Amino acid sequence: MIINLKTLGAFFFLIFTLSSFYFYEPVFFSAELLKLVYWLLCSCVILLSVKKLLYTKEQLVFANGLRILLFSIFFSMVPAFISWGQSPLLTLRATFPFLGFISYFYLLTINPSIKFLERIIWVFSFSYIFIYFLSLSLLPEVYFGSFADRRIDDMRAVFRLFIPGRGFLFLSFFFAVGRYIYNRRIIWLYLSIFLFAVILMHVIRQYILFSFVISAIALLWNLTWWRKVLIVLSAILIGGYVIENSNVIQSLVLLTETQIGTDKPTEDIRVTAYKYFSFNFSPNAFNAFFGNGVPHEASTYGAYYTNIINADQKLYLSDVGYAQIYGLFGILGLLASLFLMIRTFFLRVDIKYLYLKLFMIYVLFANILSGYFLSYHNVVAISIVFFMLEKVHTNVGINAHTSKLDLRYKNES
Repeated sequence: MIINLKTLGAFFFLIFTLSSFYFYEPVFFSAELLKLVYWLLCSCVILLSVKKLLYTKEQLVFANGLRILLFSIFFSMVPAFISWGQSPLLTLRATFPFLGFISYFYLLTINPSIKFLERIIWVFSFSYIFIYFLSLSLLPEVYFGSFADRRIDDMRAVFRLFIPGRGFLFLSFFFAVGRYIYNRRIIWLYLSIFLFAVILMHVIRQYILFSFVISAIALLWNLTWWRKVLIVLSAILIGGYVIENSNVIQSLVLLTETQIGTDKPTEDIRVTAYKYFSFNFSPNAFNAFFGNGVPHEASTYGAYYTNIINADQKLYLSDVGYAQIYGLFGILGLLASLFLMIRTFFLRVDIKYLYLKLFMIYVLFANILSGYFLSYHNVVAISIVFFMLEKVHTNVGINAHTSKLDLRYKNES
C-alpha cells in the first residue's frame, strides 16, 4: 500500500492542531498526559519544519517576522535564568503553548491547498460549538476545559465556560461574513448570525464588541449612503429593543456599571496592569529588550508572579495582550508581533479571502484587552491565517512591497 505523504502530513497537522489546545481539555484525561502529547507533537513539527524555519528561497511576507518572534520566545529562557533564576527547562515547558506559531513553517513544508485549510476551519469551528453546547447541557459537571479549575457561575446570565480552541469560532464567523460579502448568498448571512449568537453566549464584552463592529463595517463598506443610514437606524432600534429585553446583555451592562461605578475614582485595572508590566515588571534593560520569559509555577519566578502579582496585586498578563508580549518576550517580540498583525492589512487579496484580513483586524483589537495573540486557543488558527494570506496573496500576483490597504469589494482575480 502506497502512503500519500502529503495526506499523511495533513492528517498529522489535524492531530497537532487538536493537541495545541489539549483536545479541549477533557476531564477524563490527565492534564500532564495531554500536555506531554502536545510537547511531543510540537517537537516533531519543529523537526519537520527546520528547513523552512531556517531558510526559504521564496520571498515571503510573514516568514521573517515569525522567525524573529520564535527566536524571542526561545531566547527568553536566557533572561528568565539570569534575572529570575528560573531554569531553562522550566521556561521551555512553560513556553510550549506559544510555540504553536511553528505550524506556519510546517504548512510551508507540506503546502496544503486553501480548500483543505478552509475545511479545517469549519471542522474545528463546529467541533468547538458541539463541545460547547454539550458542556452546557452537562452543567454543573465540567467535562471539558478542565485545566483552568475555575468556578462556574452565571453572573452574566449565561454560564461561562473556558473551553479552549475558540479561535476557530471567531475565524469561521469572519469567514461567513466575508463569504456573504463575496457572493451575497443568504445562507452565509444566516450562518453569520448563528455564529455571532454563539459568540454572544460567551459573554466576553471586548470579543463581542470588536467582532460586531468589524463585521458591521465590512458589511456596510460598499453600500450607498442612504442604505447605510437606513441599516444603522434599523440596527439602533432593534439593538435598543434587544438590550432592554435580553438578560445576557443587561447582565453585561450591569457588570460594566458595577466595575466603573465606585464611591471614589479608581484607575481601571487593565490600565494599572499595562503600566506595571510595561514599566515595572522588567528588572533591567536586557530584560526589557529580550523579555523575562514565561513564569513556571514550580519556580520562584512563577511563585512570585502567581502569589504576589496575581493574588495580591490582581494583575494578569493575560488581561493586557501587548504588555504580555512585551513582558514575556521583550521589545523584540512585541515589534515582531505588531509587524505580523499590521502587515496583513496592507496585502491586497481577492474579495473571496477578505475574511482573513477581517480576522486579523479583530486579533489586533482583541489583543488590547486580552492575551488573544498568544493564547493557545488561537495560536494555530492565527498561523493558518498567516499561511493562507501568504498563499492567496501570491496567487493574486500583488508584490508584497507595493501592496496597500484595500477593503474594496471587487474581485481581483
